[in-house]
Amino acid sequence: MADAARELSITYGSIIIGGISTDYLLDNWTRHEVKDGTADSWIEFDCVVKASTVEALAPLYQALERTFRSPRKSLTVSQSGQVLLQAHHTDAEGGFNTEPSIRKVGDVGDSGRSRRYTLRVTWETPADTVSTSGLRESNINVAYDASRIRTIRISGTFTGVPDTPNARDRYDSAIGAHVTSALSALSVTTSELIGEPVTEQDYDNKTLRFERIHLELIFGQGQDSPNDDAAITDQTLTVTRREISEERSPATGVGAATAGVVAAGTVQALAIFDLHYEASIDNTSSTALKSKYDSIRAWLLGQFGAVFSQGTYALTVEKVDTDRVKNRLIVDMTAEGSVRGALLLRRTVTSQTDTTAPTVFRGAWTGNPDDFYIYQGHSVKLKIVIATARHLTTKDPAQVEAQNKEFAQGFGGSGGGGGSGFVIRSVSSSTAVRIGIEGSGHVLNMVDVTSTVTKRIANSVGSGGGAIGHGTVQFDIPSPIGGLVRN
Repeated sequence: MADAARELSITYGSIIIGGISTDYLLDNWTRHEVKDGTADSWIEFDCVVKASTVEALAPLYQALERTFRSPRKSLTVSQSGQVLLQAHHTDAEGGFNTEPSIRKVGDVGDSGRSRRYTLRVTWETPADTVSTSGLRESNINVAYDASRIRTIRISGTFTGVPDTPNARDRYDSAIGAHVTSALSALSVTTSELIGEPVTEQDYDNKTLRFERIHLELIFGQGQDSPNDDAAITDQTLTVTRREISEERSPATGVGAATAGVVAAGTVQALAIFDLHYEASIDNTSSTALKSKYDSIRAWLLGQFGAVFSQGTYALTVEKVDTDRVKNRLIVDMTAEGSVRGALLLRRTVTSQTDTTAPTVFRGAWTGNPDDFYIYQGHSVKLKIVIATARHLTTKDPAQVEAQNKEFAQGFGGSGGGGGSGFVIRSVSSSTAVRIGIEGSGHVLNMVDVTSTVTKRIANSVGSGGGAIGHGTVQFDIPSPIGGLVRN
């Protein structure tokens, strides 16, 4: 064994082995391997613990064994005062997360006053020799969905470095540049961070394992062109179109419509559009959910205009849910509007025939007061047509009334019974209707019209040149004593 002082010394924790130490002597050669930025650098060496008495030996080797069971202490290898190798856990200078081990294997040097040990220390080295200082490793995974929109997962490990021994601090300061570089290499021009499921640090915050998920953006956030709003994440937006057929009667016997008004019978109900929007709001950017909604409201309303072919619509429902626990916005809107340019939105026609057929009773002189001669009287046959319609208001409501009245008058022809229909009464009314949320800037003005036309059904038997109700008419009446009396 070596008794003389050696120039080479190894210090772990508070114990110095070799060098000027007379209690812990280095023996044989040292072996070590250092790998940059990895977790498997190591040094191994032999130590002889020496004491002058049996009683003095035990405290020395007990201190050595206790020290080499204690992790995360500083390791320094020097020669004649010059540092050859180091792993200072606290400031990450040269290395950190040191893990010692000690073996007593038996040797001829063992006696009552000496013991020989094989000692080993492993450590992790900081990633401080690469351009991305602190980034030990990184992996990038690109996944494509059915629309070929990319989801990019960037994962890896950051270490502390001498100027930033805290790995999380190093991650926070360097991850932005690393992600920007990675996305640029993939030609991803616009994306957002939608998740950071892993930022796992070790016991003393010397290494940090991370994973970040970025979504490629092809649609805007609060504006029409693709962009990344720093406050909005994980956005979803759907617009659903529904068309409901309105009950309507076909047009018959109606001529050309009044100029500027859709022809009778051209009925197209308002289409209904439902918008559903959800987004998480990054709480580091804002927790004022109402203010954030106010800033994107006009943009959301604009999504209706993007799908309405004619552009005019009314916002009829606006529902905003603010999830304050998860800092999320949930918005539901409903709009109604014309998608094909039709102005006639609804039409119904009701036709009713009312017939009164009176009978003429003339008493018969038979001696029985209940005997009568029964003759056919003059019938009163009325046809009543009620037509209702709803129009988008683009012209004077009087024009709409005129069109609806024309439709009611022409509906059903003569009404049957072989007689011609003579209009004896016509009544029209209109009611202004306005739908939409006031103040939204999106409302529709409509008019509901009702036309009631009454026709008398009768056969005209008067001659073209004669006056009705004049001249001589003869008829026979029975004589109360038998026979007929000529009038």
